[in-house]
Amino acid sequence: MNLTIDASVFVAAARVEEAYNLASRRFLLHVQAQGVSIFCPALV
Repeated sequence: MNLTIDASVFVAAARVEEAYNLASRRFLLHVQAQGVSIFCPALV
């Protein structure tokens, strides 16, 4: 499976003060654990 993830998910995961920080971090860790190929915008 391949996923394209919006830059806002990476920003939220990187910034503790973001409202969806924890959810974004959990999502990215889950995707990584599943061995999914991640594609992201050039902004990331």
